[in-house]
Formats: sequence, C-alpha cells, structure tokens
Amino acid sequence: MGLTPDPFRLWWLAWLGLIPLWIVTQKVRPFPAFLLGGLWGFAYHGMALFWITGIHPMTWLGVSWWHSLAIAVVVWLIITLFGALLSGLWAMAMAGLTPKLAVSPRIVIACAVFCALEVVWSWTPLYWTALGYTQSPDNLLILQISKLSGQQAVTALIVAVNGLLAEAILVRKLKLQLRYFYLTLLMVGLAGVYGLVEMQSDRLVS
Repeated sequence: MGLTPDPFRLWWLAWLGLIPLWIVTQKVRPFPAFLLGGLWGFAYHGMALFWITGIHPMTWLGVSWWHSLAIAVVVWLIITLFGALLSGLWAMAMAGLTPKLAVSPRIVIACAVFCALEVVWSWTPLYWTALGYTQSPDNLLILQISKLSGQQAVTALIVAVNGLLAEAILVRKLKLQLRYFYLTLLMVGLAGVYGLVEMQSDRLVS
C-alpha cells in the first residue's frame, strides 16, 4: 500500500493492498490483529509520509545538522504512528466483531469502521494519508465518487473491493469466489460509469 502515492504512484495496488490484513483479522484474536494492523499502517503511512523528512537539513534556519535530522525523524514518526494506530484499531475491530458474521455484514462493518476512523482522523491536523488519497491524482474516474459523500466514498469502495477479494480467497468455493468477483466488478463498474458521467458533465459545463 505504501507504493500507491508519490513518488511511485502505483495507485492500483490500493485495490489489493488490504487483502492480507483482512485475511489475518479473520484468523487471529483482537490484540495480535491490532499489532499487525499497526505494522500495516506503519508501512503505508510511513512510506506515504516519508517526504516530510525532506525538511532536513534546516541549517539555513540556524539548526544544527544533527538536530535538524532528529526533528525531521521525530515529526515523521509522530504522524506515521498516528496513522498506524488507526489501522491497528480497524484491524482489532475486525478481529473482534466480524469473524463469525456472514460476508455481507462483515464488509459493511469493515467499511463503516474504516470510514468512521477516518472521519475522526479528519478532525485533527494530521489528516494527510487517508485511503482515498492513494487514488490521487491518477485515478480520476474513481475519484469522482467523492462528490457523493466526500473522500470516504473512495475509502469505502477500496475497503469493500479488498474485502470481497479477500473473502474469495477465504471461502475456497468456486461458485462463491465467482460471485464475489462479479460483485467486485459490478461495484467498480458502477463507480466507473458514475465517474465517466461526471467527467463528461464537467467538460460540457466548462
């Protein structure tokens, strides 16, 4: 997931990057899930926010080279750990609430919890690497659905797609696997059609 934003811009990995963590949350207890979710979050947010270390060196401000390095690393760690905490909380909620549920409510809860955590996160000045951010600026088609309910719409779609693909791996029955795959294509297709219509409308208006 950390390869999705700049400078790598492999935005399509976001549609697969949550699958391993999803599978793990269905097999472990809440606390191990929290730790693994935190590790996943640290990798994603840490790579996405590594540009912050570019404030070093600050010798032009009169700060020594070593103090400048320490400041850059500490700032990067604080913001990264905050994102890792949210990922850990999501994974813990998944492990505690969803393993015994059917697939549909599991995916609904996954999307709701992830979006709720991002909303709380948006109340802070550290709201920089939301999941929807992985699609910017390249996947303009899907980004159009943010007009429906903000960037959480993009986050919810990414979580739902990862969830359906993860469930297809977990279920190991071809009929159900195909069903989840078709549902994934349907959701992404509908979002793509909406995005295409919105982009065409914007062109006509302009």
